[in-house]
Amino acid sequence: MEMTMSTMNLELTPEQKALPSKMMHNVLRDTTVIMALNVPITSIGTFIAYRKFRNTYAEHLVANAYLYGLLSSISVFTIWFTSLPGLMVATTIFANFATLFFNIWFFKSWYQTNWLNAIWRSILGFVLSLLIIAVLANVFTFVLMKTGLLPKPGEH
Repeated sequence: MEMTMSTMNLELTPEQKALPSKMMHNVLRDTTVIMALNVPITSIGTFIAYRKFRNTYAEHLVANAYLYGLLSSISVFTIWFTSLPGLMVATTIFANFATLFFNIWFFKSWYQTNWLNAIWRSILGFVLSLLIIAVLANVFTFVLMKTGLLPKPGEH
């Protein structure tokens, strides 16, 4: 965030400079809450992507909670990679692909569909989830700018 602000030639107050580290501290402290909030968002994406199969949103909540439990169990063995300096990006990429793979595998098994159908619907659900998160992040950023915690573009 700080790099983005500096490339836009924005002058940051000390409070604004401290905001990224405060946000990261809160993200790390509240990882469980963030994952719990991510399940309903992901469920919206899979509910839309798999609507042809006529399952309810509640069933998608249960399915995605199961998937997050599975991924959390796997992360117990891989979490230490994130603390190694050069592996943060690689670990993040791996986690996204693992999430997508298990999503494909789970929904292929649940709906007894072919691999191609499961792949494209899972990718669609993943993309829809990311779009929802992006919209929410933009709303959050807008609120931060309105409250003065982030400078508005063009302010110096």
